[in-house]
Amino acid sequence: MNESHSCIQVSLRTPVGLKITLVGAKTTIIGPKTTIIGPKTTIIGPKMTIIGPKATLIGPKMTIIGPKTTIIGPKTTIIGPKATLIGPKMTIIGPKMTIIGPKMTIIGPKATLIGPKMTIIGPKTTIIGPKTTIIGPKTTIIGPKTTIIGPKMTIIGPKTTIIGPKMIIIGPKTTIIGPKTTIIGPKTTIIGPKMTIIGPKMTIIGPKTTIIGPKTTIIGPKMTIIGPKATLIGPKMTIIGPKTTIIGPKMTIIGPKTTLIGPKMTIIGPKTTIIGPKTTIIVPKTTLVAPKRHL
Repeated sequence: MNESHSCIQVSLRTPVGLKITLVGAKTTIIGPKTTIIGPKTTIIGPKMTIIGPKATLIGPKMTIIGPKTTIIGPKTTIIGPKATLIGPKMTIIGPKMTIIGPKMTIIGPKATLIGPKMTIIGPKTTIIGPKTTIIGPKTTIIGPKTTIIGPKMTIIGPKTTIIGPKMIIIGPKTTIIGPKTTIIGPKTTIIGPKMTIIGPKMTIIGPKTTIIGPKTTIIGPKMTIIGPKATLIGPKMTIIGPKTTIIGPKMTIIGPKTTLIGPKMTIIGPKTTIIGPKTTIIVPKTTLVAPKRHL
């Protein structure tokens, strides 16, 4: 399909789709081997552009609505029943980008997904928020019922992976940046305004892991937070350091202005608790290893 529509409404019935509707002023579909296939597919919006060789949008009841929406890239694929992309000034650009999943929703003004070989796959995956940006080569977001919501949220990094059922990342001005960053876990929650997680080779893995707090900062190369029911909660909490490890079932670090800083810091133990306002642990090569210990 290689057509440019500048009219009020164009309704097509073709051998490859039923009830395909293109509505909007200055809608442009340009590119060799561009395919739009599916029953009840709707593309609505003024100044919409879908450009690229071998760009494919396939799915029943798929809706792309928004002024100034742009989908550009070689081998870009959006496939899924009930997939919805809605928002003014939304941009999806990148070679070999794939968005696949039933009931997937990407909604928000100025939402941008840019990157070579970026993949977003999952049933009931939701990305909602004004000024949400996901940029990076080889970025992967996979999981049933994964939700990424927030104004001015940024997920940037080569080989970034976010995988998990019922995983939620919510917050204004939340930033997750780093090469080879991995966040994996069922029911993982990262919530907070102005939260920053930055670091190469950072890993947050665990069922029911919770990181909640305004102005929370987790920065460091090779940082690992692993454990069932690990909880980090507090305003202005900072965990900074190369090779920092927090591992343990039912471990809790809670407190306003809590700071854990240091190279090669390790906090390991079942039922370990660090609670308190203005608690500070700043020592290089510090190790806290204790079963059922209260600090």
